[in-house]
Amino acid sequence: MNISIWLIICLILATASIVAVAVYLIIVLIQLKKTTKEMEVTLSKVNSELDMINKVSGKVVNITEKLSNPFISAGAVLYYIFSSFKKKKDGCK
Repeated sequence: MNISIWLIICLILATASIVAVAVYLIIVLIQLKKTTKEMEVTLSKVNSELDMINKVSGKVVNITEKLSNPFISAGAVLYYIFSSFKKKKDGCK
């Protein structure tokens, strides 16, 4: 065979491989674009849900703090009263 035929065959194969890689990259980029759109929609939904959860949990924390403060204070007072009685009983022995 002639060298020019080998060069033509190599040129055709190189061109075909470049076209195949270009088509593959275009398909990958299209799929990547679709995936990013889906992720954006999903993450925006998650973000709105997290905002609602933060609001609800903040309200629960506020209510719990308001209710727990008197109970903790009363519990501390009762603890000190009973601990003082216990100290007095120990001192009497």
